[in-house]
Amino acid sequence: MEKEYTLFNLSFLIIVGVILIVLSAAISFIIATRVVAPKEVNVDNDKEIVEFTGKTVQLGAFTTDLRDTNRNRIIRVEISVEVDDNKAIAQIEERYIQLQDQILSILRSKTADELKGEEGKKALSEELKVGIEQFLSHKVVNIYFKEFIVQ
Repeated sequence: MEKEYTLFNLSFLIIVGVILIVLSAAISFIIATRVVAPKEVNVDNDKEIVEFTGKTVQLGAFTTDLRDTNRNRIIRVEISVEVDDNKAIAQIEERYIQLQDQILSILRSKTADELKGEEGKKALSEELKVGIEQFLSHKVVNIYFKEFIVQ
């Protein structure tokens, strides 16, 4: 027995085909916009974006006692320095011992109270910047702490 295709059967197949095409297009659109496309990053206009030169030198970890007289307190920091020029990196390598001594002197001059909170960390960073720049003919852009422990 041969099957006859009526107008109803053909229109039903066409409608199902169109629905499948629209559905697959919608799914593809959702996947393309939500999964594959990168998400937008919202940046507050109030916050200043810090430029990064990409030239950093790890000065290493420093552990020393603090100036606290009533208790024996120590600090352990791991410091990296961002500089503005490749020549500064060479200078840092040449004057590494002097820089280590300068950093330890600055750390020893601090008390635990002076290093508390974000303000203390920023103040130490600024003082280290000035102290390191004394030995270089180049600018220190930023000081980064990979580790910062006061005990």
